[in-house]
Amino acid sequence: MSMTSQEFPRGTVTFLFTDLENSTRLWEDYPQVMKIALARHDALLQETVEAMHGKIIKSTGDGLHAVFPKAGDGLKAVLAAQLGLRAESWGETGPLRVRMALHSGEADLRDGDYYGTVVNRAARIMATASGEQILISASTADLTRDHLPAGVTLLDLGEHYLRGLQRPEKLYQVLHPDLPAEFPPLKTLGTVPNNLPAEITSFIGREKELENVKGLLSPDESINRLVTLTGPGGTGKTRLALEAAGYMLQDYPYGVWLVELAPVTDPQHVVRAVASPMGIRDQGARPLELMVLDHLRSQQALLILDNCEHLIEECARLAETLLRDCPQLHILASSREALGIAGERSFRVQSLSSPLETESISVEELDQYESVRLFVERAVAVEPSFTLSRDNARDISQICRRLDGIPLAIELAAARVRVLSPGEIANRMDDRFRLLTGGSRTALPRQRTLQALIDWSYDLLPEEESTLLCRLSVFTSGWTLEAAESVCGFDPLEPYEVLDLLEQLVNKSLVVAESTELGVRYSMLESIRQYAQEKLAEGGEGERVRENHLSYYLVQSQDAFKALMNLQPPDDWGARFKPEADNFRAAWARSLEVGVRPALEFASSFSTAWSQVMPLVEIHRFQVKALELAEANLDFTDSEAPEENQLLLARALASAATVAFGARMLQKVLKYAKLSTTIAEQIGDMETWTSTRSIWILATSLTGGKESLQKWLDEEFEQVMRYGRDYHQAMSLAYWGSVQFFVTGQHTREAQVRWEQGMAMLRHSGNLWIQASALQFAADLSKFLGETGKARRLAEQVMDIYTDLGDKYAANPARSLLAELAWEEGDFEQAANLFRETILVWRDTGRADAGVRTIESLAFTIHAQVEGKTDESHQAHLVYAATLLGAADAIRHNINRPLSFLDKPKYERELAALREAAGEEEFQSAWRKGQVMDLDQTVLLVLEGLNSPEDAF
Repeated sequence: MSMTSQEFPRGTVTFLFTDLENSTRLWEDYPQVMKIALARHDALLQETVEAMHGKIIKSTGDGLHAVFPKAGDGLKAVLAAQLGLRAESWGETGPLRVRMALHSGEADLRDGDYYGTVVNRAARIMATASGEQILISASTADLTRDHLPAGVTLLDLGEHYLRGLQRPEKLYQVLHPDLPAEFPPLKTLGTVPNNLPAEITSFIGREKELENVKGLLSPDESINRLVTLTGPGGTGKTRLALEAAGYMLQDYPYGVWLVELAPVTDPQHVVRAVASPMGIRDQGARPLELMVLDHLRSQQALLILDNCEHLIEECARLAETLLRDCPQLHILASSREALGIAGERSFRVQSLSSPLETESISVEELDQYESVRLFVERAVAVEPSFTLSRDNARDISQICRRLDGIPLAIELAAARVRVLSPGEIANRMDDRFRLLTGGSRTALPRQRTLQALIDWSYDLLPEEESTLLCRLSVFTSGWTLEAAESVCGFDPLEPYEVLDLLEQLVNKSLVVAESTELGVRYSMLESIRQYAQEKLAEGGEGERVRENHLSYYLVQSQDAFKALMNLQPPDDWGARFKPEADNFRAAWARSLEVGVRPALEFASSFSTAWSQVMPLVEIHRFQVKALELAEANLDFTDSEAPEENQLLLARALASAATVAFGARMLQKVLKYAKLSTTIAEQIGDMETWTSTRSIWILATSLTGGKESLQKWLDEEFEQVMRYGRDYHQAMSLAYWGSVQFFVTGQHTREAQVRWEQGMAMLRHSGNLWIQASALQFAADLSKFLGETGKARRLAEQVMDIYTDLGDKYAANPARSLLAELAWEEGDFEQAANLFRETILVWRDTGRADAGVRTIESLAFTIHAQVEGKTDESHQAHLVYAATLLGAADAIRHNINRPLSFLDKPKYERELAALREAAGEEEFQSAWRKGQVMDLDQTVLLVLEGLNSPEDAF
């Protein structure tokens, strides 16, 4: 059940933890019956907890976590629950034996969950109990002792040390005449032989991973006697292993032994490291390994082999021997790579969850991410006054994301809050290896700095693998095998060797392999990539690798352009290219450094269909830079320049005009189309002249220029049908038919036929992006002419197509058009919802120019929603709208984008109405508040006011 934080009790509360004993075996033996049994178990516990005024916080595997405002209610609940469980007839599974524990104290309440040592202690107490046993702590006993239910007594079990807690806890067993009283000894550190260290920091998140590891390690799981936790350094493999082992002490009565292998450098000393925690000493009379086998042969014990990667062969040999000769032994190993022996179950430890780059979320929502919670908790440890706030949320989010959610790196970053703000730490992420130092003096040397952590893994690599790792760092956001072979396969590596070496890097957790519908894609964690980049620079191969990277992605882009100029391009080209967006960005940047020709070659290879890959406005920004570079290079652009250069320039200008048209940057279309047609005409390139002239006409039609438009249409149509490709012909029929039909007033049968022929060709091609582009153009024209019904129908068709394609960026002009139509028709709620969706996409695509207009429209819509109303929220809506307008005004000034002459009258009219409704003083105060916001902060304000404007402040 889901509740808000306000519904949960605060102050001194009592926590309940429960767990079903032997659940793994029950699920294995009775999978279908257990579904029914556990559902009844859950319902019974929930009914009992709620009947005693408790709140369910969450499920924990086959148990639950609940809270009670009064300890007495918690005690009544557990008694009723145990009696209820015993009264049930469970059928094939036999009685469900549930252990329960209560502990009272104060804990931090955030977003419907509790945090702190009190919660951890309650969970630890429950883990020491047996099925059907009820344990309570001393604090709960003190609160209930004088009000025990009739017949109930408390049995003093004495003080016990609990796994991970330094202070012992006095425990009591709750006795009831109708419940069992005799149980095995408590499963605490004092009763199970072990050498597990006491943890001095809390364990953050990883609930699912913890349950998975516990399930794999259960003694009932005889097929999983070796479980290896794999993953890059610093991801918390050791901590997860210790946490799981601590919870499972009761399952291994003969001992849980931690073997720390990091300090061991000689493989011959591995056996000694295993023997030492169990007190086995080398006496010379008998081989030490045989003594270890004799000790473990008949014992149900758990061996934790921590940090095996530098001794992988010896660890694999010894583990295989131990498992063969000790049938009740389980081994939990941690390593960068699996041991690679029969019967091993590999479990990859992922990084902590982190916010996505495009997310703008509230402080409360941000706190749900494990990496953020870890950063905040460790920061508080070094700076007690530190808090997660609206002011630092964005910076903390960036830190956690750029550190890939790696726990050790986040802890090192959090330690810096002693001397740096989160904003200063975030700004230094590009220099992370110098920033993230100063770990605990008692930690292993490789855990004191991020540099040392990755050094440890890198130094273990053979030369060929380290060479490939460094070369792969040129890729951004991943790569394919084909790309790796093309870019990295040069002396001393052959292309055919890349696959095997790549597989080794995956095995060693330095490269991540992910299966997709289009094949396997590889990537690195960003910290490893930055490290490898530094090594690449030191090795002197950086220029060669970047040159190969540029060449590969330029060819990819050019091949795609050729395919897209056909009506039926490859179906998967957009899906293949979308994950490569960052690699294209890197190649573009490199082309600008190399020179005019590669920059223009890239710039000339784009069409509007690239909206499948990334925002068109971003592509256009690169094209502008490439054209500016050509303009600054007189040798290239001089009229005496070779025809080949002029041809390349004309096509780059044509592509820039086309992309600008797709982004509806119409003045840019007119500028670049004019230049392109001039050059193309001079050199006789009729194909470029024709296609560019077509874009010019379309932009003219949308900007209201009708003079001689009909003459242009007739002339250009003949040219396109003579020189244009199939793609141009189909687009021309659809676009020009709609221009004739909607703009020039030539509502003739010929115009309609052209429109229908063009759309038929586009539909037949199967290219949905081109179809949607033509429909969007017609929708814009309809809106321009005041034919709102037709505009809505066409825009909805566009939205349907892009929704099916999953292209939210390309759909935004249609969404924006639908929002404006809803506003004009008085459907202000629908308009506000659409404007909110639209502004998120404009923000993500860097379209501050379009975004600011949407913010203004949203503000006016919010005013319209409450106009004429006098309820309490009326003024809050007006203040909220005025704040948004103040922010929009500041953004306009920052990007130097004043209101257009078309928008200005409406803006001034709506602004005056809002000012009068809000009152001058309130309006000015809200306006000034908005003036200090940038686009991201304004979007966050939009999100925080989603349900109610009061929530935004």
